Amino acid sequence: MRSKTSNFNIQLQCYVLPSITTSLPASHIYYDTLLIPDNVCLADPTFNIPSEIDLLIGADVYGDLLEADRIRLSNGPYLQNSKSNVDTHLRKFWELEEVVNSGSVLTEEERQCEEYFIKTTTRDNSGRFSVRVPLKESADVLGDSYERAKSRFLSLERKLDKSPSYKRLYSDFLREYNDLGHMSKINEYAWPHYFLLHHGVFREHSSTTKLRVVFDASAATTSNKSLNDIQMIGPPLLNDIPRLELCGALLGARLYRKILSSLRLTFTKVYFWTDSTIVMGWIRMPPHNLKTFVQNRVSQINDLTGDAIWLHIKGTDNPADIVSRGLHLNELQDNDLWWHGPAFLQSHDIEWSNNVVIDNEKLPELKVQHASMVCSNQNSDCLVDFNRFSSFNRLRRMSAYVLRFIGNTRVSKQDRKTGSLSVIELDAATIMLARLAQLQSFNSEYSDLDKKSVVKSKRILGLNPFLDEFKLIRVGGRLSNCNSFNNNKKHPILLCDPNDLQPLTPAHFLIGRPLTAPACRDLTEISIHRLMRYDVIEQMRQIFWKRWAKEYVAELQTRTKWKTRQDSLAINQLALIKDDNLPPLKWKLGRIIRMYPGTDGISRVADLLTSSGITRRAFSKICPLPVSP
Repeated sequence: MRSKTSNFNIQLQCYVLPSITTSLPASHIYYDTLLIPDNVCLADPTFNIPSEIDLLIGADVYGDLLEADRIRLSNGPYLQNSKSNVDTHLRKFWELEEVVNSGSVLTEEERQCEEYFIKTTTRDNSGRFSVRVPLKESADVLGDSYERAKSRFLSLERKLDKSPSYKRLYSDFLREYNDLGHMSKINEYAWPHYFLLHHGVFREHSSTTKLRVVFDASAATTSNKSLNDIQMIGPPLLNDIPRLELCGALLGARLYRKILSSLRLTFTKVYFWTDSTIVMGWIRMPPHNLKTFVQNRVSQINDLTGDAIWLHIKGTDNPADIVSRGLHLNELQDNDLWWHGPAFLQSHDIEWSNNVVIDNEKLPELKVQHASMVCSNQNSDCLVDFNRFSSFNRLRRMSAYVLRFIGNTRVSKQDRKTGSLSVIELDAATIMLARLAQLQSFNSEYSDLDKKSVVKSKRILGLNPFLDEFKLIRVGGRLSNCNSFNNNKKHPILLCDPNDLQPLTPAHFLIGRPLTAPACRDLTEISIHRLMRYDVIEQMRQIFWKRWAKEYVAELQTRTKWKTRQDSLAINQLALIKDDNLPPLKWKLGRIIRMYPGTDGISRVADLLTSSGITRRAFSKICPLPVSP
């Protein structure tokens, strides 16, 4: 028991009884006659109203609850200062076990529907319950529904014939529906009758349920009346049935713990089975997201079962389901499911995995999550503040969920995307982020390219930029005709340079890092799967600086004449032929004798006459010697 106004708390051992005493006080006390000061906070503000007693505290504890202060009222009684206000905690305790009584808030139609349900529901010899449809109007008001049902059925068949996977799932569903006894074949039917339409919601790439069959009792007949129109609307369904199944799961967890403590055996893996997908969803969720009743029991189940795995089992394969359905003793003695369990447990090919995907958003008994939105006009020119994210993967996933939300607002509810993010969604987020980064870094250049006008800025003019089909700026140039490269390698996406203020020193050319950095062994030739995360990053750094030191000098040779589509080399010009395997002083000297233009009219390859013969090299390997005027 804990005070809600101070840090005082005390543990009590309580006994739960049907009734402690009669209502107290015995009669209503007129509050105004007591003249209680307005600044006094009462432990029980409704002490004057006769009501049930929730908790009887013994004399061994009562003294600890009293403080020294007390106030004598002008008409006699005393106000005693106490440490605890137990009203809130008692209310939470009783609400924990309480099943909501909705009888006082039912509409007249809901009340009639509930009474009809109680009067007409029966249980047959097999243990099944039989429930009659509560009609508020006679079924005679229904018109003909056959022609509409036939038309929809033929349309559905044509749709299924176009998709074999869709048809297979639909057929499997109807076959299972029939095997479970939810429907049966008839050869004739009397008046009145109603043909119940159905259709499927098929998502081939869904990571959850691919097919959901929807029965449509709202389809109107020729009299403009549907089956739904003539039914009574009952009260909202309570969560008694899932709560009972959760209590059954808790009972099983306690039984498991009892058996485990009695056996002298050690188990490497423990599996629990339940036929309730709701219970599975609760157990897999963090308890703090659940309401009190479910939260407490899920926490107990987690404590009792530890890292055990919970799996789903069909109700028809669950021995415990026999108890709830009921079975005659003469049938029980020959029931193989009861005595030996489901047949698949005796197989060696059991699927020991989480075999059911559950949409947590549709689970009952979830706490209401309150969200707040704060709007700011800072960085109004930037849709995404890249500086707020230290992880690109987190930034990409956030962007993918934003794109999904936008997409879901533009389609019908049944076509909305849910579940885990797909590769397609992540790729779309990456493209969007790259486009936003280019808009922030190359806004004027992007505008020129988007308008298909000449790029005025000289920052990227030498890169021969262009916009691809995703509206991304890519680098053009001499690799366009290289068929052995993919498009990303021939035309990389243009992104801004990092704002690294570390100075570039000669040490970067010699060891690939500042001289003050700790030394590290050469990792460039080691297979990546043998490296830890830090070494993988170090390997990437080493490979980068190795290439940078080798290729940077050539990159300094800016091809300014290419911007005006003129050759940077000339016939009979002397040049050094770059060789990555030799120092510059050993590079061969040659004279350009022939050049080969590409499809765009720009030459990028030339033949050179050297002391050892004619050799052909790309312009990137040719370093022209300066010529005096």
